Amino acid sequence: MVVVTTKEIIEQIGSLNAYTLIYSTEDEMEDAIIASVSKDLPVIGLYPKAWEHYPIVRRELEKRGANIYLYHPLDTMEFNYIPEVDPRHLVHAKHSSLLSFMAQNALYKIRPTKTVDRRTILTSPFKSLLDYYPAPMLIQPEACKSWKYCNACIEACPYQALIGKPPQVNLDKCTGCGLCTGSCPFGFLLMPQWNIESMTYLLSIIRRQTDKPGYLIGACNDSLPELTRVNIETLYPTIFVNIECPGWLSDYHILAAASKGFSTVVYCSEERIGKCGGREVFEARLRNMEPLGAIPRIITQSTELTEVLNRPLTVKVLEEDYSITKEKTDAYKILSSLGVERAKFNDAVVGLVKVDEEKCPVCDSCSNLCPFRALERVNEGDETKLVFHMDRCTACGICEKVCPYNALKLDYEFDKQVLDEEKHVLARDEIARCRRCGKPIGSRKYLLMLEKKLRESGADEWVLEQLWLCQECKMKTLIERQLLGKSREDST
Repeated sequence: MVVVTTKEIIEQIGSLNAYTLIYSTEDEMEDAIIASVSKDLPVIGLYPKAWEHYPIVRRELEKRGANIYLYHPLDTMEFNYIPEVDPRHLVHAKHSSLLSFMAQNALYKIRPTKTVDRRTILTSPFKSLLDYYPAPMLIQPEACKSWKYCNACIEACPYQALIGKPPQVNLDKCTGCGLCTGSCPFGFLLMPQWNIESMTYLLSIIRRQTDKPGYLIGACNDSLPELTRVNIETLYPTIFVNIECPGWLSDYHILAAASKGFSTVVYCSEERIGKCGGREVFEARLRNMEPLGAIPRIITQSTELTEVLNRPLTVKVLEEDYSITKEKTDAYKILSSLGVERAKFNDAVVGLVKVDEEKCPVCDSCSNLCPFRALERVNEGDETKLVFHMDRCTACGICEKVCPYNALKLDYEFDKQVLDEEKHVLARDEIARCRRCGKPIGSRKYLLMLEKKLRESGADEWVLEQLWLCQECKMKTLIERQLLGKSREDST
């Protein structure tokens, strides 16, 4: 294994001021990091034992009320695990990722009962009372509010920490598990660190330097120091990212990593994961990723990592550069390019709409409200059809919620056969035509259902007749009826 010293890295990288980086000995580092983060500057701490020292630095930042998510440790050990990449490029990749974090918007609370030492409260009387939380942040709240039928994040939270529309976070209930972010079909919810965009930046820069498949290790913050106490060996380029909780790595993260040729492994100590209520969800998420070559479990012992990281990698490096950050529907293209035929997910990565044809009257309820035109009603010949375009679906679930007949269901599934179909027909029926002009007016089954309901409610025949007319002919009959009524009034 090649051992890279801090001095050699600094010499290769050159001037670091532009990167907001700090490099020095461990003794000098703590004060330098605190000074920078206290000014709300994003900081990468580049020095030996940065992982081992991280909990100490974090505690000091918390004590001072500083934003802990602005700091990212870059241990010199990391350069040894990816010798194919020039240290300058790894630093650049980490820095680009740090700048795309949402750390500046991290949520916080003022805690008057917080224990603060005399020196801290004198130097920063207000800020020292702040506590930053690993809670989801909502971007574009007005856009979120406009999708009134979507409650995916609220339904995904196991702690009932989200409420309202747009959702508000109850910081007393939120554990920072991140499960809600993976469920948001629009990408409106983000954690303070390692959103899809920042992860893509990191892996894209690394991918330009090597064409070998590799591993992405998501290491729990509390478990990070353990990695410094074991001699990890790997046959493949390996990238480390520190995360608050395994839930921060959603299906989107794992899929984005797979598109860049990286297989994701989550490392969280047995003690840490034992306190978390989301272990089963995390492990199920990884099992769902078996078709991508991901390790289908969470590693809880540091000694297991060497064994895992030396297994043959099955994930392949795609030639085309897909980006889930810009176009969520690229998820379908990634799965198809990876040769996946069928897959199920825990999060709203992809959507497969299924319909009970006996219940579905082929009305316009779902197609009219689908924000991405993944569902549409198409007239062909004497038939009207409900067509599903899988490559447009963001799995928002609005269609399922607005269906008045409970005929439609959305599953987080991928089916390449459905994807490859130009028009996947979910339901069909005979076209009903206007009884005056012959124009198509919709599904015959749907109009018969409406007619039955109107009869049961006591509607008169004239109202029932209007059902079977197009809009133009309805206007004509209405005008004719008004003129007829007026002529009768005149004659009397």
